[in-house]
Amino acid sequence: MFTVKFAPPPFAAMQAEDAKQVRYATMVTINRAAYAGAQAVSAEIESRFDSPTPWVVRGVRYMKARKDRLQATIDLDYWGNKQQVSVDHVLQAEVYGGPRALKRHEVALNRIGILPDGYAIVPGEAARLDQYGNMQAGQIVQILAFFRAFGEQGYKANMTDKGRERLAKGSKATGAIGFQYVAIPPGTKGGLAPGIYQRVRLAHGTSTALRTGRLSRRSRRSSPPCLPRPAVRPADRPRVLPGPLPLTGNSHRDVFLAGVLPRVS
Repeated sequence: MFTVKFAPPPFAAMQAEDAKQVRYATMVTINRAAYAGAQAVSAEIESRFDSPTPWVVRGVRYMKARKDRLQATIDLDYWGNKQQVSVDHVLQAEVYGGPRALKRHEVALNRIGILPDGYAIVPGEAARLDQYGNMQAGQIVQILAFFRAFGEQGYKANMTDKGRERLAKGSKATGAIGFQYVAIPPGTKGGLAPGIYQRVRLAHGTSTALRTGRLSRRSRRSSPPCLPRPAVRPADRPRVLPGPLPLTGNSHRDVFLAGVLPRVS
């Protein structure tokens, strides 16, 4: 937060009209400086961050000075959007240091034990990304629904057993490929890196179109160099949480959607 103040000469020594004009001119000058400062901070966010969303860029605001309060303040929006997420909260780690705050889907997955304490999620190579490099909301919602991570207010969005069966089976009529989601916790043996995978049925001969195996370019830039590159082995049997729908033998392929990395303090 930045505060712009100005201490004018004693107004008592001036004529009343002169003092009024000086206060007004001072107020206008402070507000122009605060506006320029807010614009400069927004421009710095755009230049320093990789594809920031317009919501974050517009999150720099300033409180104007008044004639009875000759100071203005520049800060980040802390009121939040309709999801009660604020720019001040999102950029907390970048401004003050420490691990970044968990996102809402990470909190939900942590609550049901899919995401261990002290870890965060980064997009994998096969994740569907939006124009800003984040996982698409539709894919996140489907993952949360599959693992039944929605709380009481959104429990109706959680996937039923029949819904999981339909997802795993796919559809010959529409050409939809059957798949299910699997979670690989840190420390699991078998050659797969920790994360969330899409276990895809290969019954329709579409495996050649699948991208597998490594973190996205965006994720690799912020990942520890020692992170193992996940090997894709159809014979590996990572556990499905919860309620496994077994796909046996070599009838499937594990597609890397999201990596699980320790949060940097």
